[in-house]
Amino acid sequence: MRAAVPVLFLLIVLVGGAIVMAEREVGTLPDGIGWLAVGHLLVISCGWLFIGWSLGVLLPRSVAAPLAAVGCWAWLTMPHAMSAPWIRHLGGFIDGESTVTDVLTPAVYLVPWGVVTGLALAFWVLAQMRPRGAAVITALVVLTVAVVAGRAAVIGWGYSNPMEPCDVSLSCVGRAPMVCVPPEYEPYAAQLRRDAVQPLKRLEAAGIAAGASP
Repeated sequence: MRAAVPVLFLLIVLVGGAIVMAEREVGTLPDGIGWLAVGHLLVISCGWLFIGWSLGVLLPRSVAAPLAAVGCWAWLTMPHAMSAPWIRHLGGFIDGESTVTDVLTPAVYLVPWGVVTGLALAFWVLAQMRPRGAAVITALVVLTVAVVAGRAAVIGWGYSNPMEPCDVSLSCVGRAPMVCVPPEYEPYAAQLRRDAVQPLKRLEAAGIAAGASP
């Protein structure tokens, strides 16, 4: 595992740097489900790092390294070009994001974690178990269980990721109009309210009361 330490260190530096840059951009750290997204970067990457290490035990490193890289790329990207929607939810490449009002459900992250764990375990069995015939059979069983369980969890999702309402304490400024925003947008709340005042006054002058339906 010593050969994998520099890659693991680089991964931690990159994820940590991304968190710092995001905090400086929006003024807040991840909260709640946001930390699952951070963990997703680490879990999926560490899973494929472990798969690459196992391939390095089975094959020459000059072959194992590019094979792991191509395998990871293919597993993350190619399912999105397939007609069966459930496959795209297993790899860990999430084509969508949370919004101001809705967030991705934890299962969007947890299902790929389980699948990549099964993949890593299957390759570890191939690398460590003897005799080789028993190792191949065991690895196939582990891989099948991981994929079947993952499919069962996502079969009803269709092509999009499941969402749930964003449950946070809003930060509000002003009165008539009162503007409320999620915590990460609090620095911009006052400006958003100022931007809304004049349009609302024009609507009121035109005889349309604030909050009225057309």
